[in-house]
Amino acid sequence: MSERPPTHSPYGFVPLPAAGPERAPFPGWHRDGGVSGVLACDLVALGPLFTADHRTEQHVAPGDRRLLLGFLRDGDGRPIIQGASLRGMLRAVFEAAFPSCLPLAAGRGISKRAGEPLPYRLEVPPAYRHESCGDIRQLCPACRLFGVIQGDEVHAASRVRVSDAALAQGAALTAETVRLGELSSPKPHHYPAYSATGGEGGPIRGRKLYVHHDPLPAPGVEAGKWSDRSHAIREYAAAGTRFEFRVHLHNLTEEEVCRVLACLQLDAEHAHKLGMAKPLGYGSCAVEVRAGDSHLGSAADRYRSEGRTGGFAAERWPQPAGWLHGELEELLRRTRPPGAVTGYLPFRDYRGMGIDRHGKYVPVARHAAGGGGQSPSGRPAGDAGGRSAVLAALAALSREGRAGGAGTPATPAQRRKNDKIKIEVVAAEGDGFRLRDVETGAEILFTPRVPTPWKPGNRRTVRVERVDEQGTVLQVKV
Repeated sequence: MSERPPTHSPYGFVPLPAAGPERAPFPGWHRDGGVSGVLACDLVALGPLFTADHRTEQHVAPGDRRLLLGFLRDGDGRPIIQGASLRGMLRAVFEAAFPSCLPLAAGRGISKRAGEPLPYRLEVPPAYRHESCGDIRQLCPACRLFGVIQGDEVHAASRVRVSDAALAQGAALTAETVRLGELSSPKPHHYPAYSATGGEGGPIRGRKLYVHHDPLPAPGVEAGKWSDRSHAIREYAAAGTRFEFRVHLHNLTEEEVCRVLACLQLDAEHAHKLGMAKPLGYGSCAVEVRAGDSHLGSAADRYRSEGRTGGFAAERWPQPAGWLHGELEELLRRTRPPGAVTGYLPFRDYRGMGIDRHGKYVPVARHAAGGGGQSPSGRPAGDAGGRSAVLAALAALSREGRAGGAGTPATPAQRRKNDKIKIEVVAAEGDGFRLRDVETGAEILFTPRVPTPWKPGNRRTVRVERVDEQGTVLQVKV
């Protein structure tokens, strides 16, 4: 049976308001009239949901590079979803709903297509750059609430802590081997999707969120042509599976409490996305706050009640007016437009294609001036192989820093194999990481050979494993 070709992208973007984030000082953890307490929550899978335990990964067959993955478990063997993942899910919605900086966005870097490195260049508005939260007296709403570390200058601890979500008593995972379609890192060199102007150097389109849709079978699996760049899972949380976790709040304003509750417990028409294989339709879930097991109150309430903060009444914390609207409302909506088929296009079909504000695939024109002479595929126009332009761009990237924004030169460095360099973890991408060479500002894609518990913001010293002829680092080793 032939599959219908995709009409809509698995993701869309929430635009960045021109005014920029509202900034204020970090209030700290002291309880001076602020609200603190615990929200007891249930997470309910609305479709298949999966988060991988790479400690127990196996190859699908001897000599096969594809992996067979199991669901993440704690030390007692109980299936869990990491608190860091839940906190990231909550923060992603909060940042989009209440404009905040872009902690994981890089205006310059290197992405890949079919293994080929492709430099990209986009403009992140100064007000939204993560460096803009470099003054503890001028933090965006998300950094004030969820915390931020900026070098030696800004150390703001999170006032929202999220526990791991453990499989609820009586619930069970579905034991079924499923072959997934291909998953890969983002492709910001595809300017018709990632650039607001459709060309190189244009403003970044916004915050990327994945849409809800029914899972599709991996292309070619039924015909015996399962991609060698795909993986399989041996179990998953099916629709209706329930997990339990807690959200701890410390010294929030009443407005912040209302905002957190709105972003955490969405209404029946909207839902979160979580875990692995989100582009393939996995990870749709809902969060419910159990009022009887939750409690919020001020420090004064706590002392008057001998440590108890008086329960939780949802009506006491109304949702902010009009907070869910526009593209954010569309991206969080559980249902897709009638007739929409969601999925990635084959690589060859992306040439000349972009997405509109609803995520629908649409033809686009080529961009030249202001687009940097790039075609929609990201390859420099007029360069059949593109290799020389890629090498030149890689060398240029290694000489540019990020602190001052696009085009700010840093100290040039010719790296050599086995050199020790200091890197900062920018973001986790797929099975690897996007790293930044602290001295040069150049970005490096790194896939570790063993599970590596790095987090964005971590700094490490690594050795150079491979460079090109310009001295640009292409691979490192721990």
